[in-house]
Amino acid sequence: MTATETLTGALARHPLQSGDVVAAIGDNSPAIWSLVEAASSLGLVLAIFNDAWSASYVARLFEKLGPQLVVGYGRHTTHPNAHLIDYWVTDDHSLSAAGERPKRDRVPSALPGSMEGAVVFCTSGSTGDPKCVVSTPENRRFSAATIGTYLGLDEGQCIINALSPSFDYGFYQGLLARTFGLTVDLVSSPQMTGELLAPIRAHKRVVLPLTPALAARLCRATKPGETFPDVDVVSLTGGATSLGLRRQLAAAFPNARIFAMYGLTECKRVAYLDPAEFLSRPDSCGKPMSGVTGTIVDTAGNVVEPGMIGELTIEGENVCPGYWADPVATRKRFRRTDDGRLILFTGDRFRKDKDGYLEFISRNDEQVKIRDERVNLGTIERELRSSRLVLDLALRIELDDLGIPLLTALVVPERPELGEADLMRSFRQCISTPGHLPHRVVIVSEIAISEH
Repeated sequence: MTATETLTGALARHPLQSGDVVAAIGDNSPAIWSLVEAASSLGLVLAIFNDAWSASYVARLFEKLGPQLVVGYGRHTTHPNAHLIDYWVTDDHSLSAAGERPKRDRVPSALPGSMEGAVVFCTSGSTGDPKCVVSTPENRRFSAATIGTYLGLDEGQCIINALSPSFDYGFYQGLLARTFGLTVDLVSSPQMTGELLAPIRAHKRVVLPLTPALAARLCRATKPGETFPDVDVVSLTGGATSLGLRRQLAAAFPNARIFAMYGLTECKRVAYLDPAEFLSRPDSCGKPMSGVTGTIVDTAGNVVEPGMIGELTIEGENVCPGYWADPVATRKRFRRTDDGRLILFTGDRFRKDKDGYLEFISRNDEQVKIRDERVNLGTIERELRSSRLVLDLALRIELDDLGIPLLTALVVPERPELGEADLMRSFRQCISTPGHLPHRVVIVSEIAISEH
């Protein structure tokens, strides 16, 4: 029997109903794929949790989802949420009881249609309130086929993945491998830069999924002048990238097609930039992928003219049905037209040029008050990242001794000899208003990568 067949039989012995939620808590381990396939074959819903998440966060997710079974998998048997696990996936792909299984109340999805075979991705979003995004089998089939096609994936390539499957970007690496016949080399954590570099140096025909923070770490960790000619594809999403970082990536991966992309968990992927324009269009995330429509609207829902800023809306088979057991948030973000079409309101401010290229501006809900002026952190970050002296950057708000908010820019400089004064001079040339200038710059060697 295969691993999936063994695990399917083990799950089937439990009194679970079609549409019940099974929570899977673990690390970046191949065991998750047997769980995904087994749960789907039984019509169950699989919610994927990272074993590094805090116990309080997981408790809030349990309240929203009402899992009827909690399964642990992977290398770590001691972590903040180990006490919640009912059964562990064993080396022979069966289930071993971890202790007495408590009774948990079911929580209906409050979404239309069947939830059989759905996967739930949990994200705190920009507000900090947990959101449980439901991805149907149809969403996943469409997105995987479309993404793999534009990336040009084919058999014989190897995906080197350091991203957790609880992060939809990490999850899709396994799905892409299965759909297009690639192999996968898993790295335990994005924090382990050396562990990631070793297989990049060893493998041929590499496909490398990166976030901006992980890309910056790799660039800083490589040997002077080192290049990786055997990397075929680099995909880059999860945040804005500076032109300086793009240049370093282009130099490090001279033969790779490097894709700058935009997406969000609620619809997986939206747009990608042709690799030929990776350096010439540093502010763009490209055009919507095949089968997806991206429209920019004003606050009244009217389509704006090219060059005008508005909220990006998405239509296509990639759009998920909504949030589990959160009808208010679902109605706000996932809206039906009069003729029944589902439109996702992303909450992201964009503009589109006359040629159809999309440019991310900011989140709608990133406004703070600095120097008595209400400003948007996303806009400030985008402006500061346009500096040629920036490799990576993050903003944070700190309070002085009187409780006044101060804007601090954490910066990984393009060259190690650059100082705070150099960066401030450069930032003054990049900002659109004096209120966007940070109160101070802190030079760091890397920007911390969150555990998704």
